[in-house]
Amino acid sequence: MESVSGSLPKVSLAKIERVLSSRINEEMITLEMAIAKIQKLPLEQRNELIKFIEFLEFKAGNSETNSQQISTTKNYPLRGKPITIASDFDEPMPELWEALAE
Repeated sequence: MESVSGSLPKVSLAKIERVLSSRINEEMITLEMAIAKIQKLPLEQRNELIKFIEFLEFKAGNSETNSQQISTTKNYPLRGKPITIASDFDEPMPELWEALAE
């Protein structure tokens, strides 16, 4: 098998820095614009926006808070423990009706 050895074009470090700097600046401008728009929203819409962002994080699977919520949600300390129901559980309770009538 032959290997093709080609030379890469020489690019100056200054040019790479300019390209990276311009991309960072574009991202910062976009972020600053988004923050300015968010700050103008009423509180209720800001809350909706936060919920939407959390939904997107959950959908992408890269949210630390979602993994924490899931682990606490799936905590079932009573699972597997026996349940005892009193034999008169479904019988009428006249003393309750008397207390409610007062």
